[in-house]
Amino acid sequence: MLKKNNFILDLIIITLAFISFSCIYQPGKTISMGLTICAKETVESEIVKVTDVTKEFITEEETTQKKYKGLSGVSCSLRNDNINDGKILAYTKSDSEGVVVFTFCDDESSCTNNAVYYLPDLDTELSAQTNGTSEFYIVINDPEMSGYEPKYDTLKQTCATPNIYNESIYLELEKSKAE
Repeated sequence: MLKKNNFILDLIIITLAFISFSCIYQPGKTISMGLTICAKETVESEIVKVTDVTKEFITEEETTQKKYKGLSGVSCSLRNDNINDGKILAYTKSDSEGVVVFTFCDDESSCTNNAVYYLPDLDTELSAQTNGTSEFYIVINDPEMSGYEPKYDTLKQTCATPNIYNESIYLELEKSKAE
């Protein structure tokens, strides 16, 4: 009788633990905007580094390669002139291949990364990005961020980019004309 009661008690505790966990863990939706920052020249600084990158793209018909010079360590910010007076909403640096990704998330408690921005209406923003009306944009080599490199130009890339989820954006970051 004692073993049966322990089994039932254990089963109840496990069930309650599972119910509690499933009620707490409710992941939100996310959408991301990414791009790759490249260089025409091999110009390195203490902040920005150039990496030779080769990426393979495999389709049913063929395998192709894209070679580029990726810029890592480039300071980038996400902005929208209608939100917070165009100030920085999220920020990050390009990775070792020059890739920068910003994510929009509809669950504020999940938006803990610096490159993630809380936006409760993701469906509207997704539609705006794909139909070319999004007001969000990315500042590449942002002069208002630590890690700004004056040897390179500052670029602005809109998030209003049709087909963004079907292709990559490769931006050439050139040496600053002031240098």
